[in-house]
Order: sequence, then structure tokens, then C-alpha cells
Amino acid sequence: MKRENRNKGFTLVEMIVVIVILGILLAILVPGLFKYIKKAKDQQAIIECRAVVTAAQALALELYGKNLFLPEEFTTDSKRENICIEAGTDGKIVSGVKFSSSVVTEVNYLEYETKGEIKVIFDSSSATPYRINENSTESYRDKLDYVTKFYNKNYSGNLDATYKKAREDFFNSDYASLSTAEKELWAKFSLPGTSEGFKWKPCIYEDSDNNPQFYFIATASVQGNDNTSLVMFNDNYYIWKGKGNKFTSKWLNDTLGTPSFEDSGFTTEDDLKDVKDQWIKVVN
Repeated sequence: MKRENRNKGFTLVEMIVVIVILGILLAILVPGLFKYIKKAKDQQAIIECRAVVTAAQALALELYGKNLFLPEEFTTDSKRENICIEAGTDGKIVSGVKFSSSVVTEVNYLEYETKGEIKVIFDSSSATPYRINENSTESYRDKLDYVTKFYNKNYSGNLDATYKKAREDFFNSDYASLSTAEKELWAKFSLPGTSEGFKWKPCIYEDSDNNPQFYFIATASVQGNDNTSLVMFNDNYYIWKGKGNKFTSKWLNDTLGTPSFEDSGFTTEDDLKDVKDQWIKVVN
């Protein structure tokens, strides 16, 4: 009589069943694992951003005590880099730093990006002051980087032709959309018309070294020069104060027009009753 072979392997059906079960378990466990890892990275990014805000706040108070506090200096690359060094982080401040209008040395807004490219927005006026920025197109720095890289990549030797391609590409991308905060700003200052239908369009000019640079205007059309009520330049918003007590619009040349937004010196905190034909810097 033959003995039964008790050491035979798995059948093909049994192997398929095991593989299917393993596949189901992986489908259940892997997304949860990735979600946990992402949450841990996001928390670390927020911790870094807190440290950066604290460092910026400390520096502002120190300079204020020495009568050397100039808010506009906090928009420079060197100052941002120094703040991150003081905070002990290896990321960078990509937009901001902005200060409160009531307490001039109080940091109320900045955007921070970790070395792992996680972006955190600090906004003291928000119910959640620290939040992960999933939509990178809201950042001024991201808009600037996007259009500059596209322009440089496609430069054909003809500035005007290359700019028009970059302008079209940007206007048709997500980067051109006005954020919720920007639409609220539009309503706050009763800018002409409605923000619906308006998008950001890049305008090109040459700096003192003849290098192409960009700023952005809110407009409903991508074609040619246009009237605009809202400009984004060097991390700041500017609105046009024409005649009367209302903000109106200004005709701008979108090609090689020289930016003069910072020349005025007026801000929305000033008494603007007798001010006309000036760009006004928006402060929170």
C-alpha cells in the first residue's frame, strides 16, 4: 500500500487565494500608512513654521528696541534666510513676512516651505493660524517662479514673442486664479466691478541689470495692455486711488512698463481723503 504524501505543496488555487488576500490587506493598510506618514510630516512642518514665526517676532522686537525696525526689510531674501537660521530650520520663507497694523511689530502672516517642500501658511487672523498649503498656486513666490521658469525655458531671442507665450501659458494655468483671500480683499476695498472673472496676468519689465522680471495685475483679459485695480508686486498688493474717495483702475503697459508701485509711500492705513492718482500699498 502507498503511503499518502503529506508534504505536497500548495495548489495553484490556494496560492491565488493567498495572493488575493494579501492584496486586499495591502490595499487597506498602505493608504492608512501613507496617511499617517503624511500627517507626521505635516505636523513637523507646522512645528518648523512656529519656530520661524517666533524667530521673526523676536527679530522684529529686537530691531524695534534699537529703533531700526523696517517692516519692508523682512521681504528681502537675506532677512528671510537669517530668520530661518535663527529658528534652526533648513527650510525657507517663500512669502511674507507681514505685520499687524495695530501692533506694528506683531507678525501676522508668512508662508514657510520645509526642505521636503511642504508649505505652511501662518495667518494670525485665521481660526486656524497654521495650516498646510495644499494649493501652491496661491503663493506669490510660486507664481513668480512658474512664469520665470517658463519664460527662460522658452526664450527664443525675441523678448516680446517669448513673453506672450509665457503670458498665455500662465493665464490659462491654475496659477492665474484669484484666491479666496484676494477676492475678499477686492470686496473689502470696493474695487470696481466684481472679482469674478478676473485672473492674474504677468507683466514683464527689465531691472537695472537688463534682466527680465515679472509682476502681476488682476485683469479679465490676457491680451495686451489693460486697466487694473489690483497689482501684486514684491510680495505686496497695491490698489489704485484715482480722483474722489473711491479706488478706481489704472491703465498699465504689460510689456516693459516700469513698476512704480513702491514709489508712492502711501498705505491703506493712511488718511487718503486728499490722495489721488497714486498706488496705495495694502496693509492688513
